[in-house]
Amino acid sequence: MIRHLFRLVWNRKKRNLLLMFEIFCSFLVLFYLMSILVSFTTRYLTPLGFEYENVWVLSLGYEHAGEGVSDEQQKNTLQQVVLELKSHPEITNYSLAMGCLPYGRSVWMNTLKLDGKDYQSTIILADTNFAQTMGLTISNGRWFSSADRLAGVAPLIVSGDLYEEITGDTIAIGRRFVKDDSVEVELIGVVDNYRFRGDFENTPGFWFRFKQNFDSAGVSLPDNIILRVGSGATGRFEQQLLDNLKRIAPEWSPRIETLSDRRSSYIRDNMFRLLGMGSVAGFLVLNVALGLFGVLWYSINRRRSEIALRRALGADRQGIAGQIIGEALALASLAMLIGLFFAVQVPLLGFDSTIGFGEYLMAMLLSILAIYTLVLVCSYYPGWLGMRIHPAQALRDE
Repeated sequence: MIRHLFRLVWNRKKRNLLLMFEIFCSFLVLFYLMSILVSFTTRYLTPLGFEYENVWVLSLGYEHAGEGVSDEQQKNTLQQVVLELKSHPEITNYSLAMGCLPYGRSVWMNTLKLDGKDYQSTIILADTNFAQTMGLTISNGRWFSSADRLAGVAPLIVSGDLYEEITGDTIAIGRRFVKDDSVEVELIGVVDNYRFRGDFENTPGFWFRFKQNFDSAGVSLPDNIILRVGSGATGRFEQQLLDNLKRIAPEWSPRIETLSDRRSSYIRDNMFRLLGMGSVAGFLVLNVALGLFGVLWYSINRRRSEIALRRALGADRQGIAGQIIGEALALASLAMLIGLFFAVQVPLLGFDSTIGFGEYLMAMLLSILAIYTLVLVCSYYPGWLGMRIHPAQALRDE
């Protein structure tokens, strides 16, 4: 029976060519959308690797200072700011940070060469308080300490996915690498996860120690200071802290954001993005549904005599409806078979390395299920019309 249905569809291939093309395009669009949706869902359910509750980001805004302010004055001002932060019991911990902040727009991507092999990743500068302030989980080794300042070899910390790539999933804490063919670094720790770009993204990273001895020459100022505050910290304390900082550094423009607000804005922006892509895909699928419904309805009207004759020869009503629905499913199967050929090329050729093969496979299955559901819904009413045709219709048409 299935072979017969495919033969019927193939014999009418010229008549069904346009509809097959529409189903083919709909499948590819759904596959693209489902790939992103499955990837987003998988990452959203994966732990972030850091804590965003009760964490504030203090942007220093020293770039707004006048040209007459020297670097030495900027460093002295920063030391006073740090002393001010230490004086408030509401601030339980703080960390100097430079770039690559959670839910931030800036990302420092670079190629790091270790022992002659290139690794494309993010570079993060962090101080000794960063792990505790952000609530990172150290799965192996340790975080930076004050003793690293006196070490002759620069310490290095990597994320878990990079650790496996670099060491082959072997214990390599304490191993030394040659960075960029000139500088020797020592691997001291592995961070379990740190998806700082957001809930829907995953970016491996290298951590290098951010220098805090402001008396040394060539030390860059941090762009931000991450504050971990107690649960009782209110908006009144935030305003008070900003007022104090503006009094200490009148030439700066400090401002405070919470990571919770940043996360809400990030999720909202991505939801709008998904909604936009979903609207385009929905419009295309709706047009395919209307086209399929119209073609099947027109086909029933043209084949009334044929269906009535089959009824007169003993075909039951369910068989008639099953054939109409089966032909629609066979038509969709042929279109999706071609679509699958192109869809499989996406993970094989590595068009988007951020999406895994398993996620692509799940997207294919969901797209197939969506197309079959659409075809079943659109062919149900034409099938119901076909099963209502009376056998006497054949005699009347004669």
